[in-house]
Amino acid sequence: RRPDVLLIDEDLNWGGAEGVLARLVEEASLPYVPVVMATGDRAPGELSAALGLPATHCFRKPFRMHRLVECIESAVLRFQRQVALTS
Repeated sequence: RRPDVLLIDEDLNWGGAEGVLARLVEEASLPYVPVVMATGDRAPGELSAALGLPATHCFRKPFRMHRLVECIESAVLRFQRQVALTS
């Protein structure tokens, strides 16, 4: 079963979030899963643009729980709209 959303921290092992996302792209899984990414170093827009992933939502750490929930809801809704447009 495919996850509904991926929540990734930019500072993960394996080369950080960029390494994890690169691996997902290689496996052709990424276009089918919305991604929410936490970042502490870069501005969220800068990270999203650098990755070239329009379905990715980024937010800064530290964060409040309601902000995380908003980002996840927004990412899922945006992803559903993209899927509807391509169907």
